[in-house]
Amino acid sequence: MNEVHHKVQAGVPPKILLVDDRPENRVALRRLLAKVDAKVIEASSGNEALTLTLDHDFAVILLDVDMPEMDGYEVSEILRGEERTRRIPIIFVTATYKDDIHRRKGYESGAVDYIEKPIVDTILLSKVGVFLGLYNQAQSLKREIAVNNMVGERRLKEQINDTFGKYMDPRVVTHLLDSPEVAKSGGERREMTVMFIDLQDFTTLSEKLPPDRLVETVNRFFTHMTEAISINRGVVDKFMGDAVMAFWGAPFTGPDEHAALACRAAAAALEG
Repeated sequence: MNEVHHKVQAGVPPKILLVDDRPENRVALRRLLAKVDAKVIEASSGNEALTLTLDHDFAVILLDVDMPEMDGYEVSEILRGEERTRRIPIIFVTATYKDDIHRRKGYESGAVDYIEKPIVDTILLSKVGVFLGLYNQAQSLKREIAVNNMVGERRLKEQINDTFGKYMDPRVVTHLLDSPEVAKSGGERREMTVMFIDLQDFTTLSEKLPPDRLVETVNRFFTHMTEAISINRGVVDKFMGDAVMAFWGAPFTGPDEHAALACRAAAAALEG
């Protein structure tokens, strides 16, 4: 079975899949289910039911057990084995398989409940109503998440830029945008200067300071290092625990100045 994804739509009633090989049974259940706010889709066989689950999202499935070719147990087993359908609640409807052995078999195949024929209207509507309510709650949550993601996407990007922008040199991004050929596969061989600098006795410090003070100390260190590196035209490459890695070289500095600039940055860092 192929997985099909459907958009979460507001105002669309949930769907109930009614599976029974006898037309008179489907008619009776359809009339009863007209009392709930849901769209009833019918299948006269197990194979038809499986096909319908490829095209629809169902809130609950009412599944007859005793059907030719493929019985309800087989249909339930297949549905439970597919990621897309394994969470759809299945209620077995049966007039014959009422003993504990068959009930256990039904639950093991993936059913969540049993309803015996002749059907008691209030029992069926109550059970179906519970699953429709759960489905509606889940859909409402999905819609809320989708809206929040859409509305908050720009805000999230701004927050990420605010958080990391002070540590990331915008010249790198600007240069790549202006000259995309520099990102060609394989790179180039260039002479450059790389600097690694970290906090002295960081392990001992981390054992003594409370977490909030430790974070504050590391942030001050990173800010100071970043300023010293940027003022001297270096590029912060990454942060590793309590360490900073930076580099000097083309295209931001010339071959005769990158080593001297790195030394000046190191001296400025030590002055802080």
